[in-house]
Amino acid sequence: MESKLKNKVRIIGEGITEKHFLQSLRDDFSYVKCSDYVELEHANDIVELDRRIAEAAQIGFPKVFCMIDMDNKKDDMERKKYLKLKRKFAKPIVKKRKGIECEVRFYETERCTEQFFLYYFSNTTKQFLSYDELEKELRRFCEYEKREKFFAKHPLHKYFTDKGGSLENAIKNANISLEAKERCERNYSYSELGKMFADLKRFAQ
Repeated sequence: MESKLKNKVRIIGEGITEKHFLQSLRDDFSYVKCSDYVELEHANDIVELDRRIAEAAQIGFPKVFCMIDMDNKKDDMERKKYLKLKRKFAKPIVKKRKGIECEVRFYETERCTEQFFLYYFSNTTKQFLSYDELEKELRRFCEYEKREKFFAKHPLHKYFTDKGGSLENAIKNANISLEAKERCERNYSYSELGKMFADLKRFAQ
């Protein structure tokens, strides 16, 4: 099992959106062939995310990347659960007798992954006070619905590209958002997914 998984990474999103987005990159992502080494999962809450991380380490994945939406971490209790999970996996999971060595990384987006989708088209630091506000802004550039039926008909990466956006812009704008976040000490409208794609690229080389 270990030899089959040593060049693979499991990506865990918090919902179906992330899974559909990454699946849509399989044919078009120029420098990472997702289908060759990425296995996709999603978790509906912190407890399940914890379980899926542990499961990935147990079966031999050397890296687990978690795509995290921060809009559902506003509640003190949920935020505490999430921060506790991050601390739990701050160091690699190492069980040498079982041949387990797994690094876990978390990539946060505020409000949610749709913020990164918006970066396909626009570099904005506007604060969105609800998901509906964010979706409304995204719909200025393209039709969008957070539904399985929509995702099935519109492979997201190709759809955004056809509408004039680009992944390169999204990555660049996401990285700019992090610089602005640090410079202005704000906690909204940012995404670490640019960093995730950079890490995927390094992992693939």
